[in-house]
Amino acid sequence: MEETQVTYQKDSKAFQAFQIFLAVCPFALTLLSALWHFLYDLIPLPIIGAFAPVNETVWEHLKIVFYPFLIVWWIGYAFDYPGKNPAGHALSGIVGAVAASFTVIAFQYIVCDILKAPSVLPVHILNTFTSLSIGTILGNRFKNIGSPKSDILLIVVTLSIVAIAAGYCISAAVR
Repeated sequence: MEETQVTYQKDSKAFQAFQIFLAVCPFALTLLSALWHFLYDLIPLPIIGAFAPVNETVWEHLKIVFYPFLIVWWIGYAFDYPGKNPAGHALSGIVGAVAASFTVIAFQYIVCDILKAPSVLPVHILNTFTSLSIGTILGNRFKNIGSPKSDILLIVVTLSIVAIAAGYCISAAVR
């Protein structure tokens, strides 16, 4: 079975549109994840509880990152890659979702538990955004899509937001 390799002309509209999708992805994912957080409160069915957080634990909050990541990843596939290597795209989406999930755990235990950052909404939003950014970058690199420029821009934006939030956490801890 022959695998179709996805290639772009660097100046094509499809390539430019996909670069915009990759740059916007973590921001859109963070918004979707924020809405996903309250899904079970809005629709309290057991099947929803399997995919949306039911209580306020780190493990339940992995659902906030994992499922929205896969949903947006497949939306990107539907618009960009129809019929082109779905297995490779699925695998790169899973790699990104798992990487984002591990980042949630690492961030929670390092920033909140070890560094004693206050457990406030901005810290949790930062955790979600950072995790989704890392998942997006690793998923893209695994699939070898996107460009190093878009990765660098995403890394710079993520680190800037982390620095601002770190300043907030330090000032809150000092008070």
